[in-house]
Amino acid sequence: MIKKIKNYIPHLLILCSVLLCGAGFKVFLIQTSRQIIQNFQAQNLSELNASDVFSLGTKLNSLSNTIHWVCIKGTNKGNIFYEKSKGFCGKFPWQEIITIKSLQNTEVEIIMTVRLSKYLELMFVSFVILQLLLLIGIFNTAKKHQTESLKMQASLGQLAAQVAHDIKSPLAALTAIQKDLATLPETSRILIRSAMDRIRNIATDLINKNRELTSKNLKNSQNIFLASNKKKDSVTFTKTKPATLEHLLSLMETIVSEKRIQYGANRKVEIKTQFLEDSFSLFSTINATELKRILSNLINNSVEAMETNVEITIALTKENDFAVITIKDTGKGIPKELLEKLGTRGETHGKQSGSGLGLYHAKSTVESWSGSLEIMSQANKGTQISIRLKTSKPPKWFLSELTLTKDTEIVITDDDENIHHIWNKKFENNMGHEIKNIYHLSNPSELREWFKNIKTDKLNLIKFLIDFEYVNSKETGLDIIHELGINTQSTLVTSRAEEELIRTQCESIEVTLLSKNLAHLIPVGITHS
Repeated sequence: MIKKIKNYIPHLLILCSVLLCGAGFKVFLIQTSRQIIQNFQAQNLSELNASDVFSLGTKLNSLSNTIHWVCIKGTNKGNIFYEKSKGFCGKFPWQEIITIKSLQNTEVEIIMTVRLSKYLELMFVSFVILQLLLLIGIFNTAKKHQTESLKMQASLGQLAAQVAHDIKSPLAALTAIQKDLATLPETSRILIRSAMDRIRNIATDLINKNRELTSKNLKNSQNIFLASNKKKDSVTFTKTKPATLEHLLSLMETIVSEKRIQYGANRKVEIKTQFLEDSFSLFSTINATELKRILSNLINNSVEAMETNVEITIALTKENDFAVITIKDTGKGIPKELLEKLGTRGETHGKQSGSGLGLYHAKSTVESWSGSLEIMSQANKGTQISIRLKTSKPPKWFLSELTLTKDTEIVITDDDENIHHIWNKKFENNMGHEIKNIYHLSNPSELREWFKNIKTDKLNLIKFLIDFEYVNSKETGLDIIHELGINTQSTLVTSRAEEELIRTQCESIEVTLLSKNLAHLIPVGITHS
């Protein structure tokens, strides 16, 4: 019974990814619908209360040009004063019916059927089709496995790796809608992006789940497996995204935060970090997605191989022209006779469901970046994995240090209350009371009003720390920076700092950029000049 269930694990994982994707689109549609109601009521409250159907009709005409709608119907005392239709007006998985009323005047009622854009619908349909093709392929392959026995069992591990690779491809569709999440609260945006990252881990989970099914046959089919690998060994991990210039500390901090949440309920696991000040500006030409996957797998390995309480320390240091990432645990260690074999395909230690693909992939990928991966271990003392990457010069948009004077005024504009507390604590710990004037604003409109009272000759004494996106606002931090002409005095502090488009925009208008999760780590100094 258990064996049959395991045979359907790939199908269940693909089904879960489809359901999660569909739920994400539905949540986005509902949130958008609520935003339409709130905005229309706020902008047309007087017309709704006064039953001004002529003005409301004009406003509905304008609104129909800006939203994705199917039907719009306005009534006053049951009489229709406005009606438009271009399709089925009922409720549908990708359509939502909304009603707009005034609390003071219930005689006027506007009913709309809104939908996702055709672009998003096409994206989801393409995702579902791809997953169905994967299901068909897996089903047909599994059926052949039942008759070919030993040979097919030997190749199942490679099939799992290929399916894991294919599942990642549709994530590009979800990534494409990230720009439409600006209307959501900060916490919701982070959760959605985190969920998208979780889907990426399905590939790794799929390999681990299928390992137990194939391990019984691996020894008997070793000769076939090795012969097959001589021809196919380079297939599994060859097609990767091109390497780009990436900020190592930002990537590591993201993974550490994710893992602390993942293992937060496990009191046996403690994750620590050691990030020295000289490591803050370390960049390397790598593939960000692959490095995060490697670090995630290595941390998982330390946790899964533990027998008692384990302490994991993640560090980043600079050694000459190299950045060195170390992951050290206090686990049971690795026997000397197995240590030299780790990093080769199919070799694993300490995990019953381990496939050996994780370390193999990590080593081959790091070496493709002209780096190296080294494993050191002592029995009953723990294991340390060191990744050496060649450093590169930081890009122009990167803020390597926040340098201030005692006369500097700091203006923080962010709708996330937590970031204001982080900055306060940061300045207090680094400079005490030397910085006297810190202004806390929550959106571009407040910044615009505050800026009206600033004299031009004092502008160079102001440092602006501005978020990129704001709830219920289409205006971005870059928009207000450009409007006020405060480019050289501003730093964009955002959780979207890894996006290439934002990096390019910052560099083109000479605005520095800082990832929001590094606000507590950036070096801050004060000068008297």
